Amino acid sequence: MSTTQIHLLDPCAGMVLVVGSDGTRLLYGSQIGLGSTNEVLQRLFEVLEDGKIDYFVHTGIETEGAVSVADITDMFPVGTCLEPAGEGFAMSQLYANFRADRETDTLEPDDIYELGETQVRIIASPHGRETAEGKLRPVALHVAHGEEATGGSLLCTGAMNGLDWLDIGEETARLFQADVLVLDGRHPLDVILTARDRGLVSADPLRWIAPKTVLLGADPDGENKLRVAARELYGHIARQNLGGSGLIELSGKAWTSLTLDGTIAKLDAEPRALGKVA
Repeated sequence: MSTTQIHLLDPCAGMVLVVGSDGTRLLYGSQIGLGSTNEVLQRLFEVLEDGKIDYFVHTGIETEGAVSVADITDMFPVGTCLEPAGEGFAMSQLYANFRADRETDTLEPDDIYELGETQVRIIASPHGRETAEGKLRPVALHVAHGEEATGGSLLCTGAMNGLDWLDIGEETARLFQADVLVLDGRHPLDVILTARDRGLVSADPLRWIAPKTVLLGADPDGENKLRVAARELYGHIARQNLGGSGLIELSGKAWTSLTLDGTIAKLDAEPRALGKVA
């Protein structure tokens, strides 16, 4: 049976590897929060068997991490950078250096990148976020398998902290619906924070996503004061959805992956601490 494999390379959920049903490899996220370069390479060798990474999607906003995508590209060459369409936005200097000699492919908001039966959509903030490097634009990744967009699908928000989810609106919410929501553990409440000057906060976008399972990444700096609120909120909303598993927190004590087959996302957590070889 054809499937899409999704490997959470980072216990913080800041870097995700998607292996399409046709074998194409897509890497999303630029910084790993937990683990050394060797530990990440070990995991990649197991998954890729020395293969090339075909596509890379940058999250738009840099976050602090122990390992960056540039640390692994000598061993695993990266081909094409996928980027959202739009003008008036800058890119971080680190990403600009990374993409300098690589091909780029631009996707419109409604474009679906097909990797066999795997469907990939890049979701970008319509406004961007003012930073010292200019107006940067947070990016999220939606992955689905099969014809039905909400049957076996995943939304990985990365480190948003600037995407104004309230501007999505219910009309376009169907593009964001996913069985599984993956959240960077360094920013546990990103999905309900907005970029508006008045600091408006709403859980409506979380309800629009309608996740049955929320995977909350680990916090490399210890217990974030926002995690208590995140646990309660995400767990409550996920359990409200039919067949929901609620909140699952990631840690460095297991390698976590998901399988999409067009029906529902299947989670697999292999008990193996960082640094332990197969």
